[in-house]
Amino acid sequence: KFNSDKFYQSSWKIMTENGKNRSIQCFKAIKVNGSRDSKQKFVKAEIDELIKQLKRIVKDNGYLNHPDLKQFDFSERKPTIGVLCFLRNQITKISEELEESGISDEEFDSFEIMLGTPEEFQGNEKDIIFLTFGLDESGKWGKGFYEDEHRFNVATSRAKFFTYVVYAGIPRNDNLIKKYLVHCGVKISEDDVIDTNKIPVAPISPDDNWKYKP
Repeated sequence: KFNSDKFYQSSWKIMTENGKNRSIQCFKAIKVNGSRDSKQKFVKAEIDELIKQLKRIVKDNGYLNHPDLKQFDFSERKPTIGVLCFLRNQITKISEELEESGISDEEFDSFEIMLGTPEEFQGNEKDIIFLTFGLDESGKWGKGFYEDEHRFNVATSRAKFFTYVVYAGIPRNDNLIKKYLVHCGVKISEDDVIDTNKIPVAPISPDDNWKYKP
């Protein structure tokens, strides 16, 4: 609904939106305390929480009795899972941490777990999406990079059933992330907001320039 209203002038027809489904909870934001590694450019606290939540779903078929997911009918098949981040460095670190997480290759394959950036997720959907931003009070805030509407639209519209957002902070001069979280029912407090007035804007590399393909 957010994507339809924000990016398509409310023109999307939400195929799963009916009286019954409107009462289903399909989003959870998890705030963590952490900072971004200034050299490696990832937020370890976000990654640790993401893997913790991922293991709750994957290990011992935890999704069947998971409080967030048992409302959906996954009794006939396992849900597919996507892990999405705006930063390539964070995706790389997540991949490394998953190697040591205890999640087996068989489990990884059976849940069809995919890791990637918005560019890599374009054209792909998963039943469950984990979205991390990799932002904190000490990192450089690339406003144009994060608030590119095509990139943000792709990042926030890949989940068929449930989206988890794991975040350490929101830049004070951000508009899009805050609107997205508020739309999904998150109450933004002053503790969630990062003062980035004195933080230089991160340069955008040529690899970050991409074209949206509907």
